[in-house]
Amino acid sequence: MTLQEEVAEWKIEEYLTKGYIRKLDVTEAEKAGPRTWYLPHFGVTNPSKPSKLRLVFDAAAKSNGVSLNDHLLQGADLLQNLTSILWKFRQKRIAFCSDIRDMFHQVFIREEDCSAQRFFWRGMDRSRQPDIYEMKVMTFGATSSPSMAQFVKNRNAEEFSSKFPEAARAIIEKHYVDD
Repeated sequence: MTLQEEVAEWKIEEYLTKGYIRKLDVTEAEKAGPRTWYLPHFGVTNPSKPSKLRLVFDAAAKSNGVSLNDHLLQGADLLQNLTSILWKFRQKRIAFCSDIRDMFHQVFIREEDCSAQRFFWRGMDRSRQPDIYEMKVMTFGATSSPSMAQFVKNRNAEEFSSKFPEAARAIIEKHYVDD
């Protein structure tokens, strides 16, 4: 087994442990409705970090001429302008940078919509039928994910704005999210 194959196996286990995905039993897997969609997926690594794998679910992949992204709205552009964010670094003597780990995976999808994010997985054992999983969280590759992540981040800040007004304002006005 190659390093990338081992990392992919570990990544699926990590997703299960964190609750990002769930394996369907046979009865659940047989149920299909108008929102059922199977996403192709692939791993992406950075050459300087070969043991760090990001699973990308290709919501733009077409089946019979249609993709999942064709059915999703992109959503509003809620990003702050990068130039204004950089200028804000000059406002005070000290500036902070941080990272929201697995940001898209911090936003859970409504249960009735999870079947639109199904995928097959059988690891490297090509001799058996694949298992069927559902993503329970937003995926990298869905056209709506960036806008939804920003919306949820801002909504959470607004909920605490009366208790922490400066923090809420900083979260809403002084954050920049890249891919």
